[in-house]
Amino acid sequence: MNCNLHFHSKFSDGTQWPREMAIRIFYSDIEVAALTDHDSMQGVERFLKECKNLNVYGIAGVEVDCISNEHDFNGEILGYFPEGNYQDFFQYLEN
Repeated sequence: MNCNLHFHSKFSDGTQWPREMAIRIFYSDIEVAALTDHDSMQGVERFLKECKNLNVYGIAGVEVDCISNEHDFNGEILGYFPEGNYQDFFQYLEN
C-alpha cells in the first residue's frame, strides 16, 4: 500500500491548494494520504472531500509547533485524526 502521511498545502508552506494536492495524489497512485499543514487545519475539509471523490483514503492531520523553554525543546509533533473527529482541535488552533 502506498502511503504519504505528511503533506503541506498553501495553508502553510506547500505549493498547492488541498484540491490540487488530492488530484496529484490520485495520479501518483498513493492510496492513503494525510494533510498535515503547520499549525493549521483550514484545508482539511476540502482535502478530505476531494480525496473521497477520487477514492483516496484521506486523513485529517496537523503538524504542531511545540516549544518548551523550560525543557529547552523546540520541535514539531504530527497529529492525525483518522476517524475524522478533528473539529475540537481545529477550534483550538483557530483560537
